[in-house]
Amino acid sequence: MIRDPLPSIGIGLSLLAALLVASWLFVAIHHVDDRFNVGWVEGTRIALVWEADAGHFYPPLYDGESFGGTRFMPIPILLHQGLAQLTGEYLASGKLLAYLTTLVLLTLTYRVMRRLRCPRPASFAITAGVLVTAPGLLAATTAQGDALAVAMQLGAVAIVAPRPRDPAATIAAGALCSFAVLSKVSAIWAPVALGAWLLAERRRLTLLLFVVSFVLLLSAQVLILQTLTEGRMLENLRTTLLAGVTGPAGILGSPLRLVNLLGGIPLLWAVLPVAVIGGAIWGSEDSRPFYLSLLTAFLVVLVVLADEGTVHNHLLDVTVLSLLFIGILFGRTTEVSPAVALVLGSLLLWSIGTSYLLELWPATREAGIEVVRGIRSSRYDPRPLGRVIRPGESLLSEDPYVAVALDRPPVVLDAWTLLRLGRASSVPADSLARRIEAREFDWIVLVRPIEDEEWYSDVHFGTIVADAISGSYRIQRQASGYHVYVPRR
Repeated sequence: MIRDPLPSIGIGLSLLAALLVASWLFVAIHHVDDRFNVGWVEGTRIALVWEADAGHFYPPLYDGESFGGTRFMPIPILLHQGLAQLTGEYLASGKLLAYLTTLVLLTLTYRVMRRLRCPRPASFAITAGVLVTAPGLLAATTAQGDALAVAMQLGAVAIVAPRPRDPAATIAAGALCSFAVLSKVSAIWAPVALGAWLLAERRRLTLLLFVVSFVLLLSAQVLILQTLTEGRMLENLRTTLLAGVTGPAGILGSPLRLVNLLGGIPLLWAVLPVAVIGGAIWGSEDSRPFYLSLLTAFLVVLVVLADEGTVHNHLLDVTVLSLLFIGILFGRTTEVSPAVALVLGSLLLWSIGTSYLLELWPATREAGIEVVRGIRSSRYDPRPLGRVIRPGESLLSEDPYVAVALDRPPVVLDAWTLLRLGRASSVPADSLARRIEAREFDWIVLVRPIEDEEWYSDVHFGTIVADAISGSYRIQRQASGYHVYVPRR
């Protein structure tokens, strides 16, 4: 008698899921108070929280001394600020916010799959699979708010999908979508997908209620935040949102950039085509809103990647929705085609297991070695250069977290934005070069050596500032993952 292989697949998926969750919890706890997966981008977000605590919620683009300018949206900043006031610091509070929002996102993903009849072992493993992708692991271990925007949008779809006639659910979905946009400006796939689904279902009154609630709540929040920031929020966003778009070349290069990013996410290569093709073949009426969400999120990513400042964290939405729909398909095929379900289950075991070895296992192994040896890597020092830079010494840091960790205002909030605002003549970037040539700063701290011409001409600061640093400062040391420069004699 031939034994049914599906129970064995379920046991394997359950064991794999337990391993993934245990590894993530171990890594998260070990690195809760250090700079693991915290780079200059996260440093900018932390600096925005520090500035908000100092009374400068969204600092001005240029105040005569410091350079602002950011594209980060306000809700994660405010949530991080609230946690920071409870913990009394800025790094661990940012990590805790990431952990909490990741747990919300994973719980919601699991609940949706279970509601759409995906078996418990597969739902558990697929949910944990988010953690073994580059965007998922980054969102779950860093000090950013990417998981928050995805969770809000997924929550909006999950609320309306089973109750399209419920006005309260529709208004709640509109509210969640408005919060999502104010968490991440590209968080628009949920309102677009919901609108398309309601229109296709000919639920015009529900669609109207959703659009009105979304627009009114978003407008009210923007008005309140604009008042709180004394007009600086929209000034920042209006000036910086399209700063990374390089015209037709950027738009035409978006598909190639997507392929390059997907190359670093092997699990997505495995599940995305299956989810898209399988949804067209085995999709059901109750799964249609989530299928539209996946397609819309993919199109949004293509548009967003026209901006040269986008990296793989923008693929978190597509990653979550692809895995979620694989779970929906698995549940569907166990009922109509066990053979296809067996193939999907085997694909999940292989792809998630392989991704674990590539993404999460190295971090788990490194953390385990540090625990056994009783050491901590200097790369993740929570107070970098604290023993080098003395009180009263002036500092220019490419990563603003270095300044924040020493409890001083960053001169440059975002070196990526500074370069683009300088090109657009929005801020006088050459004034910073003159200060560097006058050797005003006792220390200049860079994330790369100043000889990296491509980085400092096309990505950060710009050629004028880079030439000033190269001519007036010399490398003194490398410490805590940074290149430290002092004035030339």
